[in-house]
Amino acid sequence: MPTQALTLTIKRWHLICIYISRKQELLNHFKLTIMMKHFFAAGILMMTMVTAKTNAQQPQQQEPQQHQPGDREGFFKKIDKDGDGKLSKAEVEAASKDDKRLEKLNENFATIDTNKDGFIDKDELKAFRKSQPHPHKDGGTK
Repeated sequence: MPTQALTLTIKRWHLICIYISRKQELLNHFKLTIMMKHFFAAGILMMTMVTAKTNAQQPQQQEPQQHQPGDREGFFKKIDKDGDGKLSKAEVEAASKDDKRLEKLNENFATIDTNKDGFIDKDELKAFRKSQPHPHKDGGTK
């Protein structure tokens, strides 16, 4: 009997040692995983900081403003070369040479200039647009 008890005790110790060894392996793996996550997070943080610094050092390049169909303010500023807030006949003529869509504005300059001061201001242009029929997307008019 004592031999059997000794054999069982040795087997138990062996199983306990295997269990402890396996547990230690898992713990080491867990520690390694956590350490890798920390290094990864530090790398991401460093890349973000370098990118932010690089972007801050580069001069901002503004894209040239282009006339958008619904952008009335941009449309007016594009034609108003001297920036006085009103369109002269010369500004409209020059713009209509560059952009054929502005020929109607040039042709109707005298009609649009309701106060006859030789300039078209934003209010006069707005009133003229309201008085004109608006084409539908399918090509018809309202």
